[in-house]
Amino acid sequence: MKGPDFLMAHPAGEHRPERFTIGDTGFSFGDRERPPAALDAWMDGHGIPAGARNVLERHPQFKDIVGLIGVPEQARAARAPSSEWVLAGSACGLVSIAVRDARNTTPTQLADDAELAIAAAKRYGAVNVVIFVQASNDGDAKRGREALQRAFATNIPESNRLFSVAQAEFPVWLASLLEKA
Repeated sequence: MKGPDFLMAHPAGEHRPERFTIGDTGFSFGDRERPPAALDAWMDGHGIPAGARNVLERHPQFKDIVGLIGVPEQARAARAPSSEWVLAGSACGLVSIAVRDARNTTPTQLADDAELAIAAAKRYGAVNVVIFVQASNDGDAKRGREALQRAFATNIPESNRLFSVAQAEFPVWLASLLEKA
Protein backbone atom coordinates (compact mmCIF):
# COMPACT_ATOMS: atom_id res chain seq x y z
CA MET A 1 0.00 0.00 0.00
CA LYS A 2 1.41 3.37 -1.01
CA GLY A 3 0.19 6.48 0.80
CA PRO A 4 0.18 10.00 -0.62
CA ASP A 5 3.47 11.89 -0.63
CA PHE A 6 1.83 15.10 0.51
CA LEU A 7 -0.87 15.51 3.14
CA MET A 8 -3.30 18.41 2.66
CA ALA A 9 -5.17 19.27 5.85
CA HIS A 10 -8.66 20.78 5.69
CA PRO A 11 -10.65 22.19 8.63
CA ALA A 12 -13.01 19.72 10.30
CA GLY A 13 -16.57 19.98 9.02
CA GLU A 14 -15.52 22.03 6.00
CA HIS A 15 -18.45 22.13 3.59
CA ARG A 16 -17.65 22.21 -0.11
CA PRO A 17 -20.80 22.93 -2.08
CA GLU A 18 -21.13 21.45 -5.57
CA ARG A 19 -21.65 24.92 -7.09
CA PHE A 20 -21.13 28.43 -5.77
CA THR A 21 -22.63 31.72 -6.79
CA ILE A 22 -20.55 34.51 -8.32
CA GLY A 23 -21.35 37.59 -6.27
CA ASP A 24 -24.98 38.68 -6.51
CA THR A 25 -25.35 37.77 -10.16
CA GLY A 26 -27.16 34.48 -9.71
CA PHE A 27 -24.65 32.83 -12.04
CA SER A 28 -22.71 29.89 -10.68
CA PHE A 29 -19.71 27.76 -11.58
CA GLY A 30 -18.97 24.17 -10.72
CA ASP A 31 -15.50 23.44 -9.36
CA ARG A 32 -14.07 22.57 -12.79
CA GLU A 33 -15.47 25.72 -14.43
CA ARG A 34 -14.39 28.33 -11.93
CA PRO A 35 -11.42 30.60 -12.66
CA PRO A 36 -8.18 29.45 -11.02
CA ALA A 37 -7.00 31.12 -7.83
CA ALA A 38 -3.35 32.00 -7.22
CA LEU A 39 -2.94 29.30 -4.55
CA ASP A 40 -4.66 26.50 -6.51
CA ALA A 41 -1.32 24.91 -7.41
CA TRP A 42 -0.41 24.84 -3.69
CA MET A 43 -3.77 23.39 -2.68
CA ASP A 44 -4.06 20.53 -5.18
CA GLY A 45 -2.42 17.97 -2.91
CA HIS A 46 0.70 17.50 -5.06
CA GLY A 47 3.08 19.40 -2.77
CA ILE A 48 5.25 22.32 -3.78
CA PRO A 49 4.41 23.64 -7.27
CA ALA A 50 7.09 23.36 -9.96
CA GLY A 51 7.68 27.14 -10.19
CA ALA A 52 8.30 27.46 -6.45
CA ARG A 53 10.47 24.32 -6.47
CA ASN A 54 12.62 25.81 -9.27
CA VAL A 55 13.10 29.04 -7.31
CA LEU A 56 14.02 27.15 -4.13
CA GLU A 57 16.36 24.61 -5.70
CA ARG A 58 18.66 27.34 -7.03
CA HIS A 59 20.01 27.36 -3.46
CA PRO A 60 21.85 24.27 -2.18
CA GLN A 61 20.03 24.13 1.18
CA PHE A 62 16.72 23.60 -0.64
CA LYS A 63 17.96 20.85 -2.99
CA ASP A 64 15.49 17.98 -3.35
CA ILE A 65 12.77 19.91 -1.50
CA VAL A 66 9.54 17.98 -0.99
CA GLY A 67 6.30 19.18 0.60
CA LEU A 68 5.22 17.03 3.55
CA ILE A 69 2.18 18.75 5.08
CA GLY A 70 0.06 21.66 3.82
CA VAL A 71 -2.45 23.57 5.93
CA PRO A 72 -4.69 26.28 4.44
CA GLU A 73 -4.93 29.30 6.70
CA GLN A 74 -7.50 32.01 6.04
CA ALA A 75 -10.34 31.52 3.57
CA ARG A 76 -11.94 34.32 1.58
CA ALA A 77 -15.63 34.45 0.73
CA ALA A 78 -15.03 32.73 -2.63
CA ARG A 79 -13.84 29.54 -0.88
CA ALA A 80 -10.25 30.01 -1.95
CA PRO A 81 -7.73 30.26 0.90
CA SER A 82 -5.63 33.40 0.96
CA SER A 83 -2.66 31.71 2.64
CA GLU A 84 -1.17 28.32 3.41
CA TRP A 85 1.56 26.93 5.64
CA VAL A 86 3.71 24.05 4.35
CA LEU A 87 6.22 21.89 6.18
CA ALA A 88 8.78 20.65 3.67
CA GLY A 89 11.85 18.47 3.75
CA SER A 90 15.08 19.35 1.91
CA ALA A 91 18.67 18.18 1.69
CA CYS A 92 19.54 20.32 4.75
CA GLY A 93 16.52 19.52 6.93
CA LEU A 94 12.96 20.72 7.44
CA VAL A 95 11.70 24.00 5.97
CA SER A 96 8.73 26.01 7.26
CA ILE A 97 7.01 27.80 4.35
CA ALA A 98 4.22 30.38 4.43
CA VAL A 99 2.64 31.29 1.09
CA ARG A 100 0.07 34.04 0.56
CA ASP A 101 -2.03 35.12 -2.41
CA ALA A 102 -0.53 38.40 -3.67
CA ARG A 103 -3.83 39.98 -4.77
CA ASN A 104 -4.78 41.61 -1.49
CA THR A 105 -1.77 41.01 0.70
CA THR A 106 -0.59 43.56 3.23
CA PRO A 107 2.72 43.99 5.07
CA THR A 108 0.92 43.18 8.34
CA GLN A 109 -0.34 39.87 6.97
CA LEU A 110 3.17 38.99 5.77
CA ALA A 111 4.63 39.82 9.18
CA ASP A 112 1.98 37.54 10.72
CA ASP A 113 2.88 34.82 8.19
CA ALA A 114 6.55 35.13 9.17
CA GLU A 115 5.63 34.88 12.85
CA LEU A 116 3.58 31.73 12.18
CA ALA A 117 6.32 30.16 10.01
CA ILE A 118 9.02 30.93 12.60
CA ALA A 119 6.89 29.51 15.45
CA ALA A 120 6.26 26.37 13.36
CA ALA A 121 9.99 26.12 12.56
CA LYS A 122 10.78 26.16 16.28
CA ARG A 123 8.05 23.62 17.01
CA TYR A 124 9.06 21.14 14.30
CA GLY A 125 12.82 21.71 14.28
CA ALA A 126 12.96 23.33 10.83
CA VAL A 127 16.24 24.96 9.87
CA ASN A 128 14.91 27.50 7.32
CA VAL A 129 11.85 29.71 6.95
CA VAL A 130 10.48 30.81 3.57
CA ILE A 131 7.81 33.45 2.95
CA PHE A 132 6.27 33.41 -0.52
CA VAL A 133 3.77 35.74 -2.13
CA GLN A 134 2.09 33.89 -5.02
CA ALA A 135 0.90 35.94 -8.00
CA SER A 136 -0.92 34.98 -11.17
CA ASN A 137 -0.10 38.15 -13.15
CA ASP A 138 2.53 40.91 -13.30
CA GLY A 139 0.42 43.45 -11.40
CA ASP A 140 -0.15 41.08 -8.47
CA ALA A 141 3.55 40.13 -8.48
CA LYS A 142 4.49 43.82 -8.17
CA ARG A 143 2.01 44.31 -5.31
CA GLY A 144 3.43 41.23 -3.60
CA ARG A 145 7.02 42.47 -3.92
CA GLU A 146 6.04 45.88 -2.53
CA ALA A 147 4.27 44.28 0.45
CA LEU A 148 7.32 42.08 1.15
CA GLN A 149 9.61 45.13 0.93
CA ARG A 150 7.49 47.08 3.42
CA ALA A 151 7.01 44.13 5.80
CA PHE A 152 10.70 43.18 5.96
CA ALA A 153 12.42 46.52 5.17
CA THR A 154 14.37 45.05 2.28
CA ASN A 155 14.68 45.44 -1.48
CA ILE A 156 13.09 42.78 -3.71
CA PRO A 157 13.66 43.95 -7.28
CA GLU A 158 12.38 40.91 -9.19
CA SER A 159 9.99 37.98 -9.05
CA ASN A 160 10.95 34.30 -8.90
CA ARG A 161 14.16 34.88 -6.96
CA LEU A 162 14.89 34.25 -3.26
CA PHE A 163 16.18 37.04 -1.05
CA SER A 164 17.30 36.52 2.55
CA VAL A 165 16.64 38.76 5.53
CA ALA A 166 17.74 38.65 9.16
CA GLN A 167 14.67 37.75 11.21
CA ALA A 168 14.67 36.05 14.62
CA GLU A 169 17.17 33.21 14.91
CA PHE A 170 16.23 31.61 11.59
CA PRO A 171 17.38 32.30 8.07
CA VAL A 172 14.25 33.80 6.46
CA TRP A 173 13.94 33.73 2.69
CA LEU A 174 11.49 35.89 0.73
CA ALA A 175 10.19 35.68 -2.83
CA SER A 176 7.38 36.95 -4.98
CA LEU A 177 6.40 34.04 -7.21
CA LEU A 178 4.87 34.59 -10.61
CA GLU A 179 3.56 31.56 -12.46
CA LYS A 180 3.78 32.32 -16.16
CA ALA A 181 1.14 30.59 -18.26
